[in-house]
Amino acid sequence: MAAVLGQVAMKVPRACYENTCPRLTAMRQWAKQCFRKLFPRPELALLEQLRKRRLGTEPCSFKLPSGRLMRGLKPLEAYHEYKDIFIKGIYDADLSSRRPRVIDAGAYMGLSAVYFLQRYPDCDLTLFECDPEVISTLTSNLPEVESGQVRLEPFALSSGRGRANFFRRGGDAGSLMRQDGEPFEVECRPLMDYLEEEVDFLKMNIEGAEIDVLASCGASLRRVKEMVVEFHSFAGQSQRLDELLKTLRDFGFRYCINHFDEESNWACRTPFRTDSETSYVLLVHAKRQD
Repeated sequence: MAAVLGQVAMKVPRACYENTCPRLTAMRQWAKQCFRKLFPRPELALLEQLRKRRLGTEPCSFKLPSGRLMRGLKPLEAYHEYKDIFIKGIYDADLSSRRPRVIDAGAYMGLSAVYFLQRYPDCDLTLFECDPEVISTLTSNLPEVESGQVRLEPFALSSGRGRANFFRRGGDAGSLMRQDGEPFEVECRPLMDYLEEEVDFLKMNIEGAEIDVLASCGASLRRVKEMVVEFHSFAGQSQRLDELLKTLRDFGFRYCINHFDEESNWACRTPFRTDSETSYVLLVHAKRQD
């Protein structure tokens, strides 16, 4: 009965009842809620599956509504990344180019890359991922790399060229900046080398290196139209959010800051308890003001 009412309720124009019958408005909302619980969209059904599995410890596999199989993410990573990328749309943008150029810096297991390929099917997509163990699973999740549709740059983004220790931490938090975990040497490249042409959208999640990488681009950063950067404030390290925002402001970007949500960003819960061991992340969306 609720399912039938839900289907009917969603087809009734809101203007027919909203200002004339509050009781009918409440009934329509109730019917819609019941219908969505009984017949959730495939995206929400998958989110609920991942939520229920999020406390597991072993890497999991799951099938996206598109039919693509994803492997290698830890259950909690899978839940939060799918929620943020596919449900909340943190990387959604209205790109005007017919073949937008997109850079995914910190591709990890490829979930954001899959989103870009679905959202912008004709995009020119470049991925950065430097951990050989991650790359093995990433390329399995994304056959588009082998086919040449997507370019993979097996380097760590840094402020300059050379080699550096990268610290593998058993998940999506491998970093040049946090010197704990299993170290190994990687090749580094500056983002500026990839900004000879205009970039429509830059996604950056590189675990603390974002401030130096963006600052080192200089005026070349103006070739990026829009970006979403994950800013990291690590326990026991200097806080540098002001440096990131100054770089964006100096090169003509207007920005907006978001804290994800309290479920994934515990330090942003109230009441606040901030000290030298407080660690958190922020999303910074920036768009060039021409």
